[in-house]
Amino acid sequence: PGHVQLLPPQNVTLLSRDFAMILTWAPGEGSPSDVTYTVRYESQDRLDKWRKVPHCRNIPRSFCNLTCALSNLYVKVRARVKAVWGRSQSPWVKSQFKDYYSDGECLP
Repeated sequence: PGHVQLLPPQNVTLLSRDFAMILTWAPGEGSPSDVTYTVRYESQDRLDKWRKVPHCRNIPRSFCNLTCALSNLYVKVRARVKAVWGRSQSPWVKSQFKDYYSDGECLP
C-alpha cells in the first residue's frame, strides 16, 4: 500500500554549451515536490559501462553538469537519469549521444 508509480523524467537532453556538458530534464508528470534525481553516463568507447556521477546522486534540481566527471572529452557520451522518491524509483531515461567538441555551442 502507498506505493506510488513514479513517472520518469521527460525531455532528457544532453547539451554541450559554453565548454560544459550539461544534462537537463523536466520532472515526470505528477512528480512529488521532494523528488530527487540520479545521473549516470556512458561513453562510446565503453558501451554498457554506466559510470556514476557522484555530485549528481539524489539531487533535487533538474540538471547535472557532467564536464568534470567525463574521463575523455574526445569521445561521444550519453547520460541517463532516473527519479527517486522514498523507496520508489522511475525507469532510467537516456539522452542522445553528444560530442563535447563537435557538438559544442557558444552562446552570445
